[in-house]
Amino acid sequence: MPNRQSAYTIKEQFIIVSSCLIACIFLGGAKIQEKPLSPAENVLGFESRSLKDPLFKLFIQQTAGQKKVDWNTPAWDLELLTLAAFYYHPDLDVARARWKTTIGSIENASSRPNPIFQGQSRYTFNPSSNITPWYLQLFSGFTIETTGKRGNRIDQAKHLAEASRMMIGQTAWQVRSRLRNSLVNHLGALEKTVAIQQQLNFQQDVLKGIQQRVAVGESSPLEITQTQIALEQIQLQAKETERQRQESLTQVAQAIGVTVDVIDSFPLATQWFNQPETVSSVSRLDLRREALLSRADILGLMQEYQASHSALKLAISQRYPDIRVGPGYLWNRGVKFWALPMELVFPTQYNTKGATQEALARRSEVAARFALLQAQVIGEVDRGYITYQKALDKLEAANVLLNQQRRRRQMIQKQVVVGEVDRLTFRLVEIELQTSKLNQIDALTQAQQALGLLEDAIQRPLHTVLPSLEQLQPVPRLGQITP
Repeated sequence: MPNRQSAYTIKEQFIIVSSCLIACIFLGGAKIQEKPLSPAENVLGFESRSLKDPLFKLFIQQTAGQKKVDWNTPAWDLELLTLAAFYYHPDLDVARARWKTTIGSIENASSRPNPIFQGQSRYTFNPSSNITPWYLQLFSGFTIETTGKRGNRIDQAKHLAEASRMMIGQTAWQVRSRLRNSLVNHLGALEKTVAIQQQLNFQQDVLKGIQQRVAVGESSPLEITQTQIALEQIQLQAKETERQRQESLTQVAQAIGVTVDVIDSFPLATQWFNQPETVSSVSRLDLRREALLSRADILGLMQEYQASHSALKLAISQRYPDIRVGPGYLWNRGVKFWALPMELVFPTQYNTKGATQEALARRSEVAARFALLQAQVIGEVDRGYITYQKALDKLEAANVLLNQQRRRRQMIQKQVVVGEVDRLTFRLVEIELQTSKLNQIDALTQAQQALGLLEDAIQRPLHTVLPSLEQLQPVPRLGQITP
């Protein structure tokens, strides 16, 4: 009889333990705060973006270094607009979010296998007299990973996280490249708008002069027709240039991540556009070596290769069994036992041979991609360097022609003063001067575009420094959704 009372005690204890385990399973889950997306709030937050945002000013102060910014009447050059794009553009938000995801994978990779708890109870319907019918067995198991499996998983996750961090720099450069290209097109269109407007005014004066000559019989009506056609062509060119100016302005705003009204309300600096940088102080070989050693995509692919190597080591280590140990308790008909079982957990054939072959092939694939990227970088640097030098030569020739046209205009102007040349001839010379100016603007724009290709090849400005990856970490924005 005492044995039966003891059986009921064990039964009650088992029920309590089981109830506690079930409660932990159903009630121990983490609560996640819901953060629904609101398209209306996102649109409102986008439209409220401003270059006068106090948080944006704080970001500029932290990243601009010694560069002073006059927030009342600033001249927004490429450097400041680049910082604005780094602050606002959503591509960088996506890159940062992906990096955070890979950071979380490190924690996941460092976790150990969950312990195992096993319980079993049996009841005999026809027990012998004075013997309890209950049989109770409780075991817990802990898996010990062998051959460095956990370390290989952590190394793989760390290398992938570092590759993702490198992609922040790669994305930042792509943002800067799109901004620079659109800004070059916009400033070139602005310069052409001014020159074409002057050319249009001069052509209108020429038309009036021709009409007056025809009225007194000094010219034929055919000259009026020819002058009128030339005027209409200039008017069409002016409309096309204005279209390019407005379109490029929207592209600048899109490249920054703000509305076009924000950019249209701030003056843009043009000094950097009118004075393209030279490459005489650096050689093509130095730029090529620098690109091959420091480009963000190359560094990221190197980390990806290290991750594939860690994955190969992990696949090889999966061939060896893990060890599972754990204390146990057995209660059988009033007799108590303590046990320390040990198990070898062998992997399946699929998890060893197939995984190793796949990991080995993936590492070879990444190595091939790395060699391909290096070859592409070499070609990009060589093409960008030569193209930019040729563009500078063309710009120099355009500047020579423009200066010659300016000296000719000064000479004709002196002849007008002394009465040797009439005003109509002087206007025709001024039209030729504006034509040379338009050609010079086109050459200047092409030179800046070629410089952009060279900088894209090395992924850095020639004579300035971009913010570091640490400075490109996310800065809270007004109305920004945070995790």
